[in-house]
This record gives sequence, C-alpha cells and structure tokens, in this order.
Amino acid sequence: MSNSAKEIGKGNYSTADKHFAARQSHWFRVKGNKLAEHWATREDLPVLVQLGVIKLPGTQVV
Repeated sequence: MSNSAKEIGKGNYSTADKHFAARQSHWFRVKGNKLAEHWATREDLPVLVQLGVIKLPGTQVV
C-alpha cells in the first residue's frame, strides 16, 4: 500500500502544512469471523525525514 498525507502540525514539532508519502504493508488473520492478529511493516523513518523531524547525516532539510 502506498499512501500520502498532509501533516496538520499537532505535536511537538513544527510540521504543519508539510506533505509526506510512505509505503506500508498490513496483514490480518481472521479467526471465527473476528480479527485475531494484525501485522504491519511501515516506513516511519522516511516520513520523519520528509517532515523535517529527523536530519540524516550529510543532508539538509529545507
């Protein structure tokens, strides 16, 4: 799954009006018509870099 969003700036960082995109994968196991388990892989580091929360070594965040 690929998604993109616009950060509205709630929290401790000045990220308001910044856009980001990230990939995620979600898997579900259903037992007896009920959700029994959920697994996910997410790319959180690229989102934090895109929002300017984290700077990677040797890069400038504008």
